[in-house]
Amino acid sequence: MENDLEKAILLCKELAKILDDRCKPGSDYDRSYCLDKECIDAVDSTAEALSKMSLEVFLRATKAELQLERMVKYHLDEHPLFNKILNIIDKICKDAGLKSGTTFEKYIEVIKEYEK
Repeated sequence: MENDLEKAILLCKELAKILDDRCKPGSDYDRSYCLDKECIDAVDSTAEALSKMSLEVFLRATKAELQLERMVKYHLDEHPLFNKILNIIDKICKDAGLKSGTTFEKYIEVIKEYEK
């Protein structure tokens, strides 16, 4: 998992930089999750790569590098693959009885148990 986590963190870090460089506040940002082809390609390729990794790796990498604020700001939660993964995680955690305000490590614990 550690090797996948390192790869995922690097992917998320690169995507965050592209998004932050391309989608500046005050631009003609149009509520889509990217302004240009480079952003769209970066989001698509990152989502595709992350979708092949464990849910735990996805959670850890997106929390570390993309962060919730960016996920919302750039509408990554609306991207088909990101949305699919987030919905899976949400269902697992709801089925486990987790509620808003639960610690991140508790979410990780539930996901790890699910992926056994």
